[in-house]
Amino acid sequence: MHTDPPDPLLVELADSMLERLPELARELAEIVSAAEPVLGDSAVVAAEDLYLTCRDNLAQAFRGLAAREPFDDTAPRENGRRRAEQGVPLATLLHSYRVGARFIWNALRGAADERGPRTREALLNHAETLWLGLDEFSEVVQGAYRDVVADQTLRTEREHNELVDALLSTGTTVWASADALGLPRQGWFCVLAAEPGALPGELAEALGGPVVWRRTAGEELGVLSVGRPALPEFDTRGRVGVSQPYDRIDRTADAARQARLALAAIEPGSRQWAAYGDRPLATMIAGAGGTALHLAHLVLAPLRALPERDRALLLDTAWAWCESGGSTGDTAAALYCHRNTVRHRLNRISELTGLSWDHPIQVAELVAAMRAIRLN
Repeated sequence: MHTDPPDPLLVELADSMLERLPELARELAEIVSAAEPVLGDSAVVAAEDLYLTCRDNLAQAFRGLAAREPFDDTAPRENGRRRAEQGVPLATLLHSYRVGARFIWNALRGAADERGPRTREALLNHAETLWLGLDEFSEVVQGAYRDVVADQTLRTEREHNELVDALLSTGTTVWASADALGLPRQGWFCVLAAEPGALPGELAEALGGPVVWRRTAGEELGVLSVGRPALPEFDTRGRVGVSQPYDRIDRTADAARQARLALAAIEPGSRQWAAYGDRPLATMIAGAGGTALHLAHLVLAPLRALPERDRALLLDTAWAWCESGGSTGDTAAALYCHRNTVRHRLNRISELTGLSWDHPIQVAELVAAMRAIRLN
């Protein structure tokens, strides 16, 4: 625990404690077990296991007092890992080390008092170093414990993700995966695809059924057992796509595709959810991927020669006109301009693109192009 030359008085004191090691280890094991009953529960930690741990830690502390060997973290590190694997709570484990530290100090102080004032003074002079060493024991234990918990969490998460991935496949493992994840094989289900952070944590309770998640950096995908063929309204913090309800768990893969398309059909920056089928045009555009965006640029290519501000003004006006149901008056009111201004801007788009706002198919082409731009 220190690098200074050993004090002969402390060496003698440490040797006397090492001679009593089995007795002291048994006493400490009883004290720890009384302070933390879970460590005395043979179903969790065997009595012999607790005794050996106490013996090894006491030996390390006493040998360190005599400066016979450098600090060796093997015993506390192994104890931290083993207790984590046994399911002992970290708070319990750390408390046991505080109990152990007090026991070591009291045992050393009592033995030093029996040897006289010089030994007592030597121990007191060494107290700070001793306590720092005992604190280091606790830090090592805590670090090793958390390493195991982190490994267990990663392993559990990996196994969970593998089950969800199997559920989202079309293979023969779908049924077994559903069983392992606690989902029924039949009933009413839906899949939700959301931006990270878009869904509230209490969603499962709000929607009334068990849900399993597959979370990545760019997506949160949930398979939800809803118990009925309709999804109630729920609040979101971002964009969420929802599949059509389905009644057999082996149809989850297709539902996931629907949910992702429904998500892609919502404009970026929105805070709303949409079901597959709510926005047919936007969904078809989203499903076309890069092709839709490429064609949109071709349709609107003549506008690219305009300054960005002018181009945005024309497209925003056209989109407002579409959202108002083709009403020039409502569009003018929404944009705080005159009706003739709206007509002029629409006519300008027609002149540049060669597409007429009076021709249904050409209007559809313009709307589809604008929708593709807005979705991307």
